[in-house]
Amino acid sequence: MKIQIEIQNRPEPVWKDKIPEWVKLSETSYAFCEAIHQWEYLKERPRPDVIFLAIPKGSNLADFEFVADNAKNADKFIFTFPNMNASIIMQMLGFGGRVLCFSNGEKTAEFAINECKEMEKAEKTAWLFTSPAALDDGKRVVLFSSYPSN
Repeated sequence: MKIQIEIQNRPEPVWKDKIPEWVKLSETSYAFCEAIHQWEYLKERPRPDVIFLAIPKGSNLADFEFVADNAKNADKFIFTFPNMNASIIMQMLGFGGRVLCFSNGEKTAEFAINECKEMEKAEKTAWLFTSPAALDDGKRVVLFSSYPSN
């Protein structure tokens, strides 16, 4: 499943009560939250044993914005770390299990997919959230897949 999230001029989200500090989220974290909110069917999927989060360049875009703003807001910088993406996904889903973050350049998504397939072989359920490094026409693309896929 694929969704594109507009990252400029972010409106106040419907899910703001789940993440009170939503205005401080990096554009990637905001996009993941919005995607999860829109993917209502996730509630019907078997709960995962593990969630994989694959972001090829980590928080580079948010880090760049922080530096470009002369590092004025250290509080916002904290919300750019990859583990913050994992944390907000756990909050949005009400999930208390394992979340592993991958950031391995161009091979990030491929590596994460292979890890999901290994979980499937072990008869475990894995969810994969990923987002390409580059924006698509100013929008953050968020991809979701579940293993096993049925």
